[in-house]
Amino acid sequence: MSERTRLEVRQREIRAKLTELGKADSPSDEQRSEMDKLTTEAVDIDRKLNILDVTKEEERSVEVNDAETNEIRELRKKSQITSYIAASLGGRSVTGPEAEFNAAVGIDASEFPVELLVPDEMRSVTDADGQVTQQPWIQRLMAGTASGVLGVTSRSVGVGVQSVPQVATGPDTFTQVAKGASATESTWTVSTIQSEPKRASVNFKFSMEDIARLPSLEEQLTSDMRRAVAEKMDRMLFLGDDSPTGTAADIVGFQTATITEKTIKQADKTKGEKWLALLAELLDGLHAESMNDVRLVVSTSTNQAFLSTVMAPQVSTQTVSSFLRENNLSWTARNSLAANTSADSFAGYVGLQKGIAGAAVHNIWNAGSLIKDVYNTAGETTLVLNVLHDFVIPRATSFRRLKYVA
Repeated sequence: MSERTRLEVRQREIRAKLTELGKADSPSDEQRSEMDKLTTEAVDIDRKLNILDVTKEEERSVEVNDAETNEIRELRKKSQITSYIAASLGGRSVTGPEAEFNAAVGIDASEFPVELLVPDEMRSVTDADGQVTQQPWIQRLMAGTASGVLGVTSRSVGVGVQSVPQVATGPDTFTQVAKGASATESTWTVSTIQSEPKRASVNFKFSMEDIARLPSLEEQLTSDMRRAVAEKMDRMLFLGDDSPTGTAADIVGFQTATITEKTIKQADKTKGEKWLALLAELLDGLHAESMNDVRLVVSTSTNQAFLSTVMAPQVSTQTVSSFLRENNLSWTARNSLAANTSADSFAGYVGLQKGIAGAAVHNIWNAGSLIKDVYNTAGETTLVLNVLHDFVIPRATSFRRLKYVA
């Protein structure tokens, strides 16, 4: 029995026992103690399963010469998105190499492997030894997104709710200790954030004739679907999304998350020195030491203002943009963040890069789905691609939200 199987079996036993204990109207102290122990063990098992998932992804990312890895790679090359589309249009599961590939990556034949949306050959080479390392598919899917620039950690996860560790307080004393003396105690405050799958959907019209008459359809479909999925998810990480219920956000993005908000007045928004002072305040030596540690994503309206506003027209033609770049500040513009630069609009978001790994986590489940929705127009069909993901911010101190005020 593998370690994963053993942990999953034990997890099911714990859940069954907790269900049984929970039926008691007035549980005894002994029962409460047992429930506490089982809950603690369940959280620990979640953590271990999560580590196994991450380890598996890392192992698959490295090009090694074992038969299993080579077989998965060959199956992936043979798998075509159009085969999944044809299966969806026909109301059936995939067969052949696509079914084998699904089994190899641990998902059902009726599901769609999200990793097929990314190129198979994006690789990095280490100059020192010439070793070629294939990047994990999740990095390729979110490559070039604004959330990636900000420092969000994207990772692929397996079936089930994910536990993301959160350290509220860590050791705060590190001193020299005399021989025979005791070190000052520090209190660790550690908890977990539960990350549950939320659905993001992309719709597109399609027909069986398209597969037959367009020989280059596979490449175009892959590119278009990848961009659509990455854009939709990236947008949610900033703005959040509450469309399914209209009352509570399914994805809590940077716009409404509990992170520190910095403001800039309307009178100062065209002054480069004010922007520089605002961002220089973030260099606390802990999360950022220099402007190179400050990653900035701004709204397109803020970017346009940077590029078009001349700071002192009577003296020079220097724009706010050129002034900030001269002071080692760079940024990326993203649409949909704000319509303008008026009061109460959001100017952008900052990611402080020291220790940024894991400060914000974007989980993506590899098992997606293609669902047929009949469209009443001459044989056309609407296909819905569903991708499951979630976003949590375990360490909010690594981020800032920028807002215009009166």
